[in-house]
Amino acid sequence: MNKLNMFRMSLCCTVLCPMGVYAQETVRQVITIDEVFALADQNSKSLQPNITGISETHEVVNVAKNACLPDIDVSLAFNYFGDGYLLDRDFSNGMNAPIPHFGNNFAVEVSQVIYSGGAIAKCCFDCRKSFKTVNRSKFTIQCTKEQYNDAKEQTELAIKTDFIKYLETYEQLKTQQKSVELANCRQRLNFLIFKSISYSIITNFFIFRELYKF
Repeated sequence: MNKLNMFRMSLCCTVLCPMGVYAQETVRQVITIDEVFALADQNSKSLQPNITGISETHEVVNVAKNACLPDIDVSLAFNYFGDGYLLDRDFSNGMNAPIPHFGNNFAVEVSQVIYSGGAIAKCCFDCRKSFKTVNRSKFTIQCTKEQYNDAKEQTELAIKTDFIKYLETYEQLKTQQKSVELANCRQRLNFLIFKSISYSIITNFFIFRELYKF
């Protein structure tokens, strides 16, 4: 009787479990390994400092280069003049003097210090300092890029390792599911064998009873 109840329970689980599984299915999105790496680069906290450092160093290089460039001034002016009025020395005999009303002026000035007394040494020193800053910043950019590439490779390696572990776990889960299914099949087979033997015993009992009339 207990085995029969167990068989009924296993049968109910076999029928109802797939319904629950299908009801809880979610929409899955398939992405390539390159897309996974791109998402990791965008959201990785270990890569953001390197990206920020590269951008800041580029700004330092631009500022140092601009310090050695000449100064450029651009000016644009518009003006308006009314008509003139001419008078004699005694302020008599006045008359109008038409002149152009509108005027404009556009100028571009480029200046570079070549010699300024004792200040020329300071100017040369500032230029040398700017060039050193540019070279040092370029070296910093190169080192930061190498650090970024190393961190990126470590991130990709971690993703690959986690993916391999996931595949191993998934294969183990499939193996366990197959083992459970095989055990259930054996249990059902044993139950059917037991049921067949029980029917055979009962049938033989009734046949024996009919033959010997007891």
